[in-house]
This record gives sequence, C-alpha cells and structure tokens, in this order.
Amino acid sequence: MIPGPGGARREGFIRKVWRESPRRMGLFLGVGLFLGAGFLGVAAEGASVPLLGVAPRVLQGTAGCALVMDLHSGEILDGWHLAKAFGGSYGASSVLKPVVAYGALRAGVIDEDDRLGGQDDALLKKYGSSLRPYLRPGGAPLSFPAAMALSDNAFFYEAGGRLGEGEVRRLFIAFGYGQPSGATGCGPEASGTLATRLSGVHALHFLGWGSPRTRVTAAQVLVATAAFGNGGKLLRPFCPPGELRVRGLLDDPEATAAVRRALRRVVTAGRGKPAAVPGCQVFGKTGSVVDALTGRRLGVFAGFTEGLGRDVALVVVVEGASSDRAAALAGKLIRELRKALGGPGQDKKGGQKSP
Repeated sequence: MIPGPGGARREGFIRKVWRESPRRMGLFLGVGLFLGAGFLGVAAEGASVPLLGVAPRVLQGTAGCALVMDLHSGEILDGWHLAKAFGGSYGASSVLKPVVAYGALRAGVIDEDDRLGGQDDALLKKYGSSLRPYLRPGGAPLSFPAAMALSDNAFFYEAGGRLGEGEVRRLFIAFGYGQPSGATGCGPEASGTLATRLSGVHALHFLGWGSPRTRVTAAQVLVATAAFGNGGKLLRPFCPPGELRVRGLLDDPEATAAVRRALRRVVTAGRGKPAAVPGCQVFGKTGSVVDALTGRRLGVFAGFTEGLGRDVALVVVVEGASSDRAAALAGKLIRELRKALGGPGQDKKGGQKSP
C-alpha cells in the first residue's frame, strides 16, 4: 500500500511528509539545511535558469543526459540535456539494485554478511541460455557489499525473490519510480512505467533491478540514489528559484547506512572505480542495459559525494556505451565540480588554497 497524505506517519517503506508546507518541513528537518542560491553559468537545454555550466563542458558531444543536484536541498545545480533527463525515459538497469537491497535489509531477509548467488546452473536450467550474459562467470556466492561492488545479478535475483514481486513493486513505487519526481521549474516530466504481466526471465530481472521493460527517468534515479547520501530524504528537485520539499523519509536508518557503505565500496573496489576522485569520497552505482525500445546499449552512473564545498548527487546516462564510460564521465564531472564548488585543497574558483 502506498501511504496516503498526511503527517510523518510510518507506512510502507518511508514516512510520508510531502504534504507538509515548506515552512513546517523546514522545522521538521531542523535548522541548518543549506538552501543555496543558483549559480551563474551556462543554461542547459530545457532549463530556463542559469546553471553552473560544468556538465555541458564535460559531456559535450555525448549522447545521453546528466543531472547534478544539491544533495541536501534538491536544487538542480547543473545538467546536460535537461529536457531528456526530466522528460525522457530509459530502460531500468542495475542502478535500481540499491532500492532492492534496502527493502531486503529492512525486511530482514538478508544481512550484510549473507552470501547469496552462486546458483548459475539452476538459474540457467530454469530460465534458459538467454540469462547467461547476466551472470558473472564462475559466480560463487558473495556477501552484500561485494555483490553491490561487482553488480552481481544472481545475488539480487535471490534477494528480490525473498521479498517477492509484489513487495519489490511496492519498493520501486515508494522510491518514486513509475511517477514524476515532482520537480519544479525544470520543464515537463515523464513518469516512466513499471513493467507488468512479466513471466520467465523478465520476471526474474524485475526482482533484481526492474527489468529492461521498466522505464525510468534520470530524475527518478537521481532522487532515489540521493536518499542514501542525505540521511534518507526523498527530495523534490527544483530548478531555481525554488525551495526544499521532501516527499518522504526512509524509515530504516540501519538499512540506509548499510546501502550507503556498499555504494562507497562500488567506487573504491568495484565497477565504479572510474568515478573515484582524490580528496573526495564518491559513492555510487553503475548500470548497463540494452534499451528494450531503442535497442541501444545504455551506460549509467548514479551517486553522490562527501567532501565537496557543496555536496551533490548526480546521474550520468550515456547512450551507446557501457557503465564504465558513464562512471569515467561522472568522475571527470565531479573533478570539475570540485573546482567550481570547492573542497579539500581547492578554493571555489578551482585554485589551490593558500597554506
């Protein structure tokens, strides 16, 4: 059941607070959330407001889209092809695995030390050889952090299977998939779609990461991933002028923290290594999929930072490339954002700080 309107009640997977007024929301979340003004820069496609202008320089000539959002307020700071990021949709990929993991940890059907997967022969016998490209060669069982780092499908198929399709669907909806993100001032939004009437291998994919038949937007991925970096807040993005709006709060801090730790390992020891930036902690998840509508490969990186002068959540979608390319572009984007926003060893203009 999706929680109805009202105050901060525990229902489903999140505490719904999005009907609160901005003033009451500010009091609820506490004083001190930084609502920075918009930065001057180059306006990206689809935006009528000035943005930082870093993303267009980094991603020039790249097919796809990107968004950069203040991690704590939801302000869109920068982007590439914003009209596509908010108004277009893509096939789901492994960037939805953190949502499945949160639900499984919250329900107690897995813990961080459980070793799942390693049942390749049984899976292939049941679902056929079309599943083989989705399985890790020599797939021994992995712990949750290792499975997230390596994006091991077999682990998440089993974790989602322990929840069941209905519960996984409720999870995706609670995190905002299948509905617009509620962004303001950023142009028309697509809602995406959660795949239905699934059977065979497509039903298996849905349990682990949503399946290629599920359509998601870059904005939805951005908001869902950011929640693991900002204390569990599911934000409503806004292009300036605007103000903080929170749709809900993840209601299990321990599960949220466990997913956050795993997202850090993705970048330090997993598929997201190309996104690493010295002097800044980067957390994230990679995803690759062949889009069911276009037939093109998509590479995705979604994550957030800790250690910039103003920490951000970001998503990079690259059409016609793998997740390695998306992660590398995300790393380059974060390095350039560090120059613009400041951070350890940098002033906000990108120069070295004086000793």
